[in-house]
Amino acid sequence: MLRESEFVDYLAHSWGNSENHWYKIPKGNRCYTSLKNRGRFEVNSLSDCLSKYCWNGNDYSTNAQVLDALENKLLRALRKDNTPCIKEICVQILNWGGVKYKNNITGKWLDENTSNKCLGRKIVDALTLLSEPGKPLGRFDGHDLIMNSGITKIISLAANDTKLIIYDGRVGAALGDLAILAMQSHNFNALDAKLEFRWRNSRSYNKPNPRDPSRANVKLGTLFRGKYKHKAHAESMQYGSYVARKVAAKLSIPVREFEAALFMWGYDVRQRLGSLS
Repeated sequence: MLRESEFVDYLAHSWGNSENHWYKIPKGNRCYTSLKNRGRFEVNSLSDCLSKYCWNGNDYSTNAQVLDALENKLLRALRKDNTPCIKEICVQILNWGGVKYKNNITGKWLDENTSNKCLGRKIVDALTLLSEPGKPLGRFDGHDLIMNSGITKIISLAANDTKLIIYDGRVGAALGDLAILAMQSHNFNALDAKLEFRWRNSRSYNKPNPRDPSRANVKLGTLFRGKYKHKAHAESMQYGSYVARKVAAKLSIPVREFEAALFMWGYDVRQRLGSLS
């Protein structure tokens, strides 16, 4: 059975040399033109993923500047406990991440906690709980605290020393895929339960889903499904961040860079598998 220490070592090694990984992205994707060979993304290491990072049509450096500015504004607003300002910056973060604000649970939660002036306190509470490995996360019940692909971005930026990664469907898919690759490289046939990372469907859903890292002998669950979906997503962010911090420390790189590499790896983890799909 693959254990945490072996997985961390595998990820650190994969920063410089990993299994070859590739996928093609649709021509309409804003990052299509940044890729050579007709939208084909191809890498042989996680650091290569970082060098080919693209979001909103921009590279890692450009996006990092945007995130740094949003992070600084959010931290200032949280220190002052300026609820309207915190809410405004949260919406800006969601816009950067391509997450709709209105007519969903994220917008409802932000609106409710702005009205009762608890938004800043709730963000800090979530940050405190998620930053400590093993801390019980029962407060993520979908009412008191929530967790999804939008809130993970807000909480991550509130952790100004990057204690927490943005754990979305792509990052979860990457961690799951890499955990299985690590398992196979060690000739194991199972993962420690902690390493069964959750992933989430892509917006353009296909079968088999391009984000599903499962294999015939290892099935990995999805994010945001079931009665305790908020708690499960929060647990994924908590533990995934813990692993990312350990890897980044081994490599002496910023955690955000490691997260960005995972984000690119996890866009599609099925095309490479070919007949195994």
